[in-house]
Amino acid sequence: MIDGLYVIKDGVCLYSRDPKADMEEKVIISGFLTAFNQFAKNIPKGGNIKQIVIGKMVMSFLLSRNLIFVFRQSELNSKALQVLSSEIIESFNDNFKSELGNFRGQTSLFANFDEEFDRIISKEISLSAQKISIEYVPADIETAIIEKLASNGYISEEDINRCKICLMEIFEGLEEKVSCPNNHPVHLDCLKHWLVHSNSCPVCQIKYPSSILNIFDKK
Repeated sequence: MIDGLYVIKDGVCLYSRDPKADMEEKVIISGFLTAFNQFAKNIPKGGNIKQIVIGKMVMSFLLSRNLIFVFRQSELNSKALQVLSSEIIESFNDNFKSELGNFRGQTSLFANFDEEFDRIISKEISLSAQKISIEYVPADIETAIIEKLASNGYISEEDINRCKICLMEIFEGLEEKVSCPNNHPVHLDCLKHWLVHSNSCPVCQIKYPSSILNIFDKK
């Protein structure tokens, strides 16, 4: 499911809707959007969704025309993101065609999208619906954004050291963990179940090396 939406134009947040975000999450989201604006120009453009995991949240974004749509999820649900994001983007562009063409800084013009956003994310997902493909933020840019958030106090060491599958903290010395070549940590037990569906990292899609896959052959 998609929990939140932020629409950005030329560094200005035109629209935001994220009713389920608590105060801690709102602070992290604010920090992410600030850091994101600094690095957005370095992120490869294209018609696919880019995705990054920040603490307990999955932040995804897509450039459509001259708008950046940022989606927040509380879990890695690619199917919901791929299907619903397409409808959200199309609806927003259609509803505000004239406002976007004559935008003069009045963000209040977009506030009445709340009802439409809530309607879309509450829908049943159709498997035959148009999907948008997901890509992953290049590792160097992801690292730069994470470090920016950490250095400014938006996220802690625990947030950085969360399992990228269950999004829960990994307790050093108490729980077994492994990481993909791009250093995305996961619980060993979570990875065991993940490998039933895929042998690639859930964040960057880099395939796990044989040294990690062989761990389960020995158990």
